[in-house]
Amino acid sequence: MKKKIIIIISLVAIFVVFLVSLNIKNYVNSRYKSDTAFAKVPNEIPKLENVKDMNGKLVEGMKGYKYEFTFVTRAKKVKKISFEVKGEDNKVSPLKQNTYVTAQISEKLIVEGPQQISENKIPENVLIKINELVKGEGN
Repeated sequence: MKKKIIIIISLVAIFVVFLVSLNIKNYVNSRYKSDTAFAKVPNEIPKLENVKDMNGKLVEGMKGYKYEFTFVTRAKKVKKISFEVKGEDNKVSPLKQNTYVTAQISEKLIVEGPQQISENKIPENVLIKINELVKGEGN
């Protein structure tokens, strides 16, 4: 009887470890497994706003510009992701209007970037898709 209980507890423990490791893998993949993507900086400069920390409290001396990018990957997958350019009150500046940026994006966030890129370095099929999206958004 004791042997059966130990076996059952062992199987349950193995199953729990499996589920936890699967959840960790899914979490890491959704946040950090990234693809190269491209987007166009909008023509309109966002309003300069006070920066808030993750708890919603104002960060003293910091301002930022909030952008909503529509990224397109090399596989033409479209993903909307928010990004904030932030810095000290008098030192922060917006991204250059109507330029293109590249970034490493995951399902949930920008892992690295964005950095400005010249139009001729963007794959043609991706550039066409970006411009179609921009026209649809009215930028």
